[in-house]
Amino acid sequence: MTASENATIVGVARNAKLSAVVITDQGEVIYCLEISSWPDPVDGHRVEATGKLEESGDFRVRVDPDGAISQGTEGDITVLRGCTVRVIE
Repeated sequence: MTASENATIVGVARNAKLSAVVITDQGEVIYCLEISSWPDPVDGHRVEATGKLEESGDFRVRVDPDGAISQGTEGDITVLRGCTVRVIE
């Protein structure tokens, strides 16, 4: 998935530890960072989400000088900033 000014993603709304996500039919996980979790009427349903699609490394695992490892993602994640959503199924 490539970054764009505006994108519309279709997939299934699910909740993840970091935020609400949309899982596309291709299995890509797109994070809607401004939404902590989907409400029950949205979670598990097909949705159309629109926003600014970006790759982000802001949530990567960090290792401090003493070797302590923080919680985080294994690499960059795809985010949809300013995510708006509507249930389609």
